[in-house]
Amino acid sequence: GKYPYIQQICFSRQTEEQLWIGGFDKAKNGEPYLAFSDDNGDSFTDLSQVFQTDATWRNVLAINELDSGEIWAATFAAKEKKIKIGRLQIG
Repeated sequence: GKYPYIQQICFSRQTEEQLWIGGFDKAKNGEPYLAFSDDNGDSFTDLSQVFQTDATWRNVLAINELDSGEIWAATFAAKEKKIKIGRLQIG
């Protein structure tokens, strides 16, 4: 199962019902955790699979929504001492 530690919350500028949460999954050795809600946080859709292409990345450091509505997230690779920033899309 999942055991997410939530460290980031991003409330949508487009609609009051949408929000994003991120952090890491303690049950999966610190893998990045990211989820989306479109009902004020009553339920969430786990989007963590977007990070599964590379197991070196850990922890969602930041989530930000631009004025255009684009969502960007940053993750960290400890061994490489790098930060990866990427645009997220729903649907």
